[in-house]
Amino acid sequence: MAILYLSPINLGKLELQNARIHNLATAPGSPVAGQIYYDTAANTMYFWNGSAWVDIKGDIQQVVAGSGLTGGGTSGAVTLDVGAGTGITVTTDAVQLDLANTRNVDHTGLDVIAGSGLTGGGELTGDVTLNIGVTANAGIELLANAIEFKNYANLTQYNIMMWGPGGQLENAPIIRTVDLESNPTITIQGNLIVTGTTTSINSNEVNIGDSIIRLNSDETGTPSQNGGFEVERGTETNVSFVWDETADRFTTGTSKLHVGDVESITGLDNQDYFFMYHNASGETGEIKKSGFVDVAELMGAPKWWTLDPAQDTVTKSGNAYTITHTFASRAIVVQILDAATYETVMVDVARPTNSTVVVTFASAVTDGAYIAILSAAKINGDSTLPEAPQQLGEP
Repeated sequence: MAILYLSPINLGKLELQNARIHNLATAPGSPVAGQIYYDTAANTMYFWNGSAWVDIKGDIQQVVAGSGLTGGGTSGAVTLDVGAGTGITVTTDAVQLDLANTRNVDHTGLDVIAGSGLTGGGELTGDVTLNIGVTANAGIELLANAIEFKNYANLTQYNIMMWGPGGQLENAPIIRTVDLESNPTITIQGNLIVTGTTTSINSNEVNIGDSIIRLNSDETGTPSQNGGFEVERGTETNVSFVWDETADRFTTGTSKLHVGDVESITGLDNQDYFFMYHNASGETGEIKKSGFVDVAELMGAPKWWTLDPAQDTVTKSGNAYTITHTFASRAIVVQILDAATYETVMVDVARPTNSTVVVTFASAVTDGAYIAILSAAKINGDSTLPEAPQQLGEP
């Protein structure tokens, strides 16, 4: 028997996997536009277009001949032909330039133009010469058969060059390594002063010998600037760790903060469940920790049980497993998972008391083949109580 749905089902653009279209030997009656079925007699699928059932296999509706093509059609076999044009010939299985056409071999009217730094040129009817022009004090000398840098003999290999007096190049106090490919290192033989407003470093590792990095080093008098680190996150909102001068504290803004190790709380009793002290006297903002099991029990956080009577808190009668829990409530959320695939399965669930849940299968199953996850609603979310409210935890 099929399950009846009386509202549309929206899968939120997710896949419908391993589905089977409705199989019928004849078309369904009273169809609506867009309805589909699989015809078991014709072994094909049909859809209703509002007036008739249409075979989904169909044909290409139209082949259009684009630029340079002729032919095409709207049904059956169609042919597209390449149309010849000026200077182009088309044969049975080739398209090529028409060498008999003068526009493909005649260069009359084509010029070679001397660009910046060049002289000469002319119409491309024969040999054309281009000459390099050299300006005085440009750092370049033009010899009979070569061009060279002025003062090149005094330049040192692997030094970065800089412009010196007299229109020549000199060694700068910047050296790169000899083997640039395997160890690309640049050495600056002196202090580095950056006077711009932005310094960008695109390397993946930055090593600094100074043990303390000073931010806001230009600050004088009463401090007015925040200081810290900001992380670029591309299309996501950036995050930062900053000293807030106004609040006089370090802050991560609205971002989360992870602490690797936290001091344990001593003398924990049933009323003292805190992950962080906020307003405790003398401990404002101090981070401490308590046992997860204690906090989870108080909040009704999820726990899981293997459905196997070998477990201390699980018993079995027939096809029913009874789980004894300590949530002290019948407001329990129960999910049953396949222990091998962790897929959710649907079974009958009962909550007979405030300390037990009964999971019943329609037929016998193997012990340990399924897992039950329980979580408790420990706080009443009603804003208006009924006339005779049932107290949380009462059967």
